[in-house]
Amino acid sequence: MKKLIVILANFVAPGVGSLLAGEMARGSLQLLIAILAVLLWFTGSLALAALPLIAFAWIWGMFTALDYKQKTETDENSPVAMVVKQRGQQLSMRYPERT
Repeated sequence: MKKLIVILANFVAPGVGSLLAGEMARGSLQLLIAILAVLLWFTGSLALAALPLIAFAWIWGMFTALDYKQKTETDENSPVAMVVKQRGQQLSMRYPERT
């Protein structure tokens, strides 16, 4: 369920899903670029500069969300995770922040 929320959040607002996935550096930058693009759009004179910026932030956010989805699916299907699931224990994993 969290994977879907991360993807949808990044689809709606670049960076928000990345922040939810724990990618603080990436998410903050994506959100900052998206906010800058929206501000440029409303200035009028620099509106054309906003389009490549928002596209870049959105595409980067989608790749981050898909990377998170792929990473969590890989970990959930690992041999260790399968043994933990078979014993009926709750599996909890935390990902270190990338630098």
